[in-house]
Amino acid sequence: MNEPSVFSTPEKTLPGLSRHYKADGRVVYHRDFHNAYGALQQRSSYRGILARDNYELRPFVLTRSFFLGSQKFGSYWTGDNYAVDEEVYGSMKMILSNSVAGAIFGGSDVPGFIGQPSDELYIRMYQMGSWEPFFRAHCDINNQNREPWIQSERVQEAIRASINTRYDFIHYFYTTHQQATQTGEPIMRTMWNEFPDDETMFRMSTQFMLGDHLLVAPKIDTPSSDQDSRQVQQVTFNLPRSADWYNYNTGQRDYMLGVDRTVELSDLEQAIFVKGGAIIPKLQHEGCLALTQCIDEPISVEVYQNMYGQASGSLYLDDGVSLDYQNGAYESFNFSFNGNHLTAVNANDSTYSSNKVVNNVDIYGYGLGPLAVTQAGQDVEWSFQDYMGILNITLPGVPVSELDIQVVMRC
Repeated sequence: MNEPSVFSTPEKTLPGLSRHYKADGRVVYHRDFHNAYGALQQRSSYRGILARDNYELRPFVLTRSFFLGSQKFGSYWTGDNYAVDEEVYGSMKMILSNSVAGAIFGGSDVPGFIGQPSDELYIRMYQMGSWEPFFRAHCDINNQNREPWIQSERVQEAIRASINTRYDFIHYFYTTHQQATQTGEPIMRTMWNEFPDDETMFRMSTQFMLGDHLLVAPKIDTPSSDQDSRQVQQVTFNLPRSADWYNYNTGQRDYMLGVDRTVELSDLEQAIFVKGGAIIPKLQHEGCLALTQCIDEPISVEVYQNMYGQASGSLYLDDGVSLDYQNGAYESFNFSFNGNHLTAVNANDSTYSSNKVVNNVDIYGYGLGPLAVTQAGQDVEWSFQDYMGILNITLPGVPVSELDIQVVMRC
């Protein structure tokens, strides 16, 4: 609330002619630095928490007011939104706009700060929120209680699925966040950011890229009465022609590219697509009720081949709490796949070890099943879904750094 908030004034903040006295006695009017006020408060909080914890732990400072440079000191949220249909689309557009301007770590109040959402709006807002860089539920104290477990069974199931999907991709999120600290590239990205040579993407504002590999088309349209009675929602999307795409729900390649398509999805389905050529690490968290309790659990690795049978991806790991990563205490794995050989190489030469292991590898986009699959020369258990073209490999808890999968194909 650091605009600063002053609810008793028409402006709901300090009047522009309010005086601030500098250390040297000079007077500055609030209107002259209103936009910077919240940013300076956030920066001071960040530095204060660092000092309090002896510069050993990472601060987390959430702000509602931010300015140029605020991205260096924490996350933001988009302010008091309403539990109305327009806010699903509105939150996406606001976060994308801020991301382009450099404020890349933000999110909205889910499922709307003010008002009472319907069941279908609960579903759409939680699903949208689960893909935002900062994801949380929050509401006004005067509203009906929002705890998930007191909502309808329909809403509970959708919330649970949204949170579980967020947990699935938590390593992908974390790796993308780390890459953003090095490049400044947003986490949520406009379509033209990723496909600058595709003019059809220049005005595409109803979908976005999450990192390098995921395309998300949220349920921004209000369902008709008939759709709501069938518990389905409508989504329109367009897959850029310059890449291969897989439907995340089915694991199948999608060949209808470069055209707008409108489909109906059930409550638990989302329009999520994986760009061909991606390798994505996913956390295994069955039965886990809090992320901090299972962040060290094994991962599965999903490989989505492009038209050339190749794929690549990354996995960044550190302790998630301290500042030791600044001194090299982290692992940064680069995955590589060339059609029949999958490896992971740690790009950081340090003694830090997360002890992260891989239990499963799923490779999408095969036409035929293999003759054999080995890990470091040893046969491993595998199965092939002929009608899906998916190779499922089971591993005995292989450290990420030792991943060396060889797929022996038929001649």
